[in-house]
Amino acid sequence: MLAFRPFHSTASMVSSQSLLGSLRAAMRSNAMGQFRRDGFSQSSFLSMHSNKSNSGSSITGSTGGRASTRRRTAKSTATSTTIKRKSKRADLRYHAAKFPPPNFFGRPPTGTAAPLARQFHTITAAYHRGQTAMLSAQDMVIEEDIAPARKEATSSTVVPALQDKRIVFIGSGKMAEAIMGGIVNSGRVESQQVTACDPNSKRRSYLKTQFGINTTSSNAEAAEYADILLLAVKPQTMALVFEDIRGRVRKDCLIVSIAAGFTMSQIREGLGTECIVRAMPNTPALINESITSWTFTKVVSNDQRRQAKALLQSFGEEVLLSDERQLDMATALSGSGPAMCQLMFEAMIDSGVHMGFPRDVSRKLVLQTVRGAVNLAIQSGEHPSMLKNDITSPGGTTAAALYQLERGGMRTVVSDAVWAAYRRSRELGGLDSNIGPGRYQVSSQLELPEELVENLQQATEAMSAVKDEIEDLKKDL
Repeated sequence: MLAFRPFHSTASMVSSQSLLGSLRAAMRSNAMGQFRRDGFSQSSFLSMHSNKSNSGSSITGSTGGRASTRRRTAKSTATSTTIKRKSKRADLRYHAAKFPPPNFFGRPPTGTAAPLARQFHTITAAYHRGQTAMLSAQDMVIEEDIAPARKEATSSTVVPALQDKRIVFIGSGKMAEAIMGGIVNSGRVESQQVTACDPNSKRRSYLKTQFGINTTSSNAEAAEYADILLLAVKPQTMALVFEDIRGRVRKDCLIVSIAAGFTMSQIREGLGTECIVRAMPNTPALINESITSWTFTKVVSNDQRRQAKALLQSFGEEVLLSDERQLDMATALSGSGPAMCQLMFEAMIDSGVHMGFPRDVSRKLVLQTVRGAVNLAIQSGEHPSMLKNDITSPGGTTAAALYQLERGGMRTVVSDAVWAAYRRSRELGGLDSNIGPGRYQVSSQLELPEELVENLQQATEAMSAVKDEIEDLKKDL
């Protein structure tokens, strides 16, 4: 992370002093009458732009005389712009100079103001914006996002279960890249242990430069020497991959599939192997923040289970599921979850821009809010409804926002989206997707009343008799 601080040249400070001198000269003109009507005197305005170290002092007129605001009395006659007040009354000029009206620099003179007054307002507003930006920039640290350096794997960082294991990726899309970045950047696997297969030469060059791994365009050649073969292709292209590498995979090779909806039985039939792990990570694996659900076949050995667990833990956390059917649920909830969250972030950021925030400010506010809310939910252990109620004041802004969300059916929309992803995951695996809310299932063991069964049989026999009679008539004709 690099930090830069703004550089202010001598020329810029000289120009600022020249501009301040021009402003003071302009303020001595008759155009100040408009600003006097707005509650500002010439002395109070000059005191506002005087040196910060003399902020307690006020310039009292064109003669340049100064007097302490704490010792100013009602009989002060320093200039013609000084207002006489009672001794017990606070001097409002000092307050006006230190705390000007918020719309002072934003509104131009109106009415019959002279053109010089309008010109003076334009110059003053520009100078005020420049001073504000300069003061705020002095304390600002500009951060530049730089890709994290790849951590060199050593004997102390490499996981024993993965040591000297050759890991081959069939497919190198975004999810595969996230996993590669997690296992290589964490230092748990040496870059030379990893091989990525991709038909695109530019993609191979990018991955080799980014992670220092081996690349190839031949799936079959890479699969022959793989200890861990990770299938990271789309379910629609899985059949083509099976045709390409079938018979080239060793029997003791651990197959790890992250294809959505593709079942372990389908992989077993496609490759003819038994050591299969089915997993579902998500894209935060790129920053080692993935949550991966996984399960395995019964023939997977204990060593291979440790290998799979170490591999999945290298780019985040993992959850072992006992039932493969739950993988489709995890695909909908955590696999597709980041995209649904990003859509919500986008809507909130766009709302901030619509209200008037710069996009970068709105983005920072939203993302830090989400990060804080997630960390609070994790660390507190409270139910989200309890945390929501803690910040929902009666008749407040949060209550108004929540009312609109409930009125728009946010709960139902989110639930329907998760269920839709779950059904689609089952469809990709060739399973029945007629499940969930709003879906009706017909039992295969439907029992009918006996009377209805007898009536149906009699009707069937009668129709058969009529059919026979018709056939006899046709023969006679």
